[in-house]
Amino acid sequence: MTKKEKNFCKKPFSVWDIVIYIVFTVFVIISVIFVFIGEKGNTVEIYLDGKHLYSFELSTDRVIELEHNTVVIENGEVYISYADCPNKICLNSPPVSKAGRSISCLPNKLIVYISGDSDYDAVIGGGL
Repeated sequence: MTKKEKNFCKKPFSVWDIVIYIVFTVFVIISVIFVFIGEKGNTVEIYLDGKHLYSFELSTDRVIELEHNTVVIENGEVYISYADCPNKICLNSPPVSKAGRSISCLPNKLIVYISGDSDYDAVIGGGL
């Protein structure tokens, strides 16, 4: 039997390949769960040029008109309906309703942030 024939007869997967695939699949499933399932926010925080301007309840529908943007709170979600910035990326952002999510209009220095009951948005580190 030649060397080429020996390599051809090897098993396509080893036990470690299967273990790596299983670990990777579990990691992807957990990541998807954390992205799509989150705490429902209850407060909309609006920051302009790094300064806190307004806080509104997410449960109350309203329209907030700012100098360069219009922020809409509707049906428990918030989105930007008008922006006079050149790229209009913030207008393409989907409405947000979960705590820790935000929409930003960088040219106008606007950040719309959703906060919830928890004081923590994420846990980083956790060393001893």
